[in-house]
Amino acid sequence: MTSSFDSINRYMEMTSSIYEKVWDMWMIGMGSWTNSQEQMSDYYKNYLDRMQLASAESAKASEDILKQVKDSQTQMRSLFEDSMNSAFSNVQMPQMPLFDYFSQLNKKISDLSSKVDNA
Repeated sequence: MTSSFDSINRYMEMTSSIYEKVWDMWMIGMGSWTNSQEQMSDYYKNYLDRMQLASAESAKASEDILKQVKDSQTQMRSLFEDSMNSAFSNVQMPQMPLFDYFSQLNKKISDLSSKVDNA
């Protein structure tokens, strides 16, 4: 009879030990899952922060490029006007309606360009 009680006690101890080991494995698995979830959350947060920074830098770079293009266009227009004025400064042109038309058109373009530049 004691042998069957000893056998039952050993079985109960083994079962208890197995349950404790399963519980420990379960807790390790849950801890690992929680840690992985925290790491993924940090990773995505860092990713979003980097993307936001990259977007801001890209917008600033685009603005800088547009400003450079606008400045270059203004310089080219100024150089062209200066070269044309110096080329035609010594030429005696008779008053022609077509020439007046282009002069007026050039003045309108200059006025509109200055309005756009100031906008």
